[in-house]
Amino acid sequence: MCISTSGERVPNVLPTSLVKGACMNCSTHKAIPLTFSSEEIVCLQNGHKTQFRRALKGRTAFLKSPTTSETSGHAIPVLKCPYGQPGDRIWIRETARVEWQQVQESPLRVQTGIRYRVNNEYRELTSDTHCSLFPTKRLTSQGVPAWATPVSMPRWASRFLLEVSDTRLEKLCDISETDAYCEGLLTEVWDQVVVARNYRTPDAFFQYWSEDMDHYVEMDELYRRSFQSFWDQIYGSGSWVSNPLVWVVTFKLLDFDKGGE
Repeated sequence: MCISTSGERVPNVLPTSLVKGACMNCSTHKAIPLTFSSEEIVCLQNGHKTQFRRALKGRTAFLKSPTTSETSGHAIPVLKCPYGQPGDRIWIRETARVEWQQVQESPLRVQTGIRYRVNNEYRELTSDTHCSLFPTKRLTSQGVPAWATPVSMPRWASRFLLEVSDTRLEKLCDISETDAYCEGLLTEVWDQVVVARNYRTPDAFFQYWSEDMDHYVEMDELYRRSFQSFWDQIYGSGSWVSNPLVWVVTFKLLDFDKGGE
C-alpha cells in the first residue's frame, strides 16, 4: 500500500481509471521528447525493451479534482502521466555529436554526419541546415566536436520513436520478474543457461546455478536483481531501497530511425 496526498492508504498499483492519460479512444495524440541514459539505449537496442520507469516528481503531477478509487473507496487525486497516454509517441534523446570528415582531397570534399555515443554509429547528413542546427559548441583537445548533451538533441537526430501502450503507477520494488525482463536488461547465455547483467560491477552477471560462484541469485529473481542494479547504477546507490512511486510506461518501438519524422 502507498499513501495519497490526503494521508489515505491506497493500492500500490493505482487503477487505470485514476491515471490521467489512460484513454484509449482519444483522437489526437502528441509526441514528446524523453532522454534515455546510455544504459537505456543499450537496453532498447537489445530488442525486447517494452517498458521504462521514472520516479513520480513531487505534487506537480497531481490535479486538483479528486476521484474515488474503485478498489479502496477512498478519494484520491487524479494523476496526470507526464509521458503521455496510449497512442502518444515519445522520441528519444541521447548523447551524440556532428562530425566532419574529408572524403576527397582534390577537389576538397567534406562529408558531415552525426555520431551516436552508444555503439559509435555514424550516419551521413545530407543537409547543411541540419549540421548548423545541431548544438555542438566546442571542440575537444583532439580537435573533434564535443559530445552534445542529450537534452539538446533536435528531433531530426533521434534514432528511436516509441508509441505508448499503457501507463500506471506502482512502487518501484513491486516490479515483477516478467516486467523486469521487459526493461530490456542485458543478458547472455553461458552453457545454455541465461545470465543477467549486474550493472553495479563491470562485466559481471547474475547467475542462479551455483551458490559458490559470485553474483548468485534465486532463479525467479534473476531479472529483478538485474533491474535493481540497473536502477541503482543510473540513479545512485540506495535509490532502489528508497522504493519511490514510479510511472510505468509500456510501449512498442516503432520503425527504427523514425524519431525525426
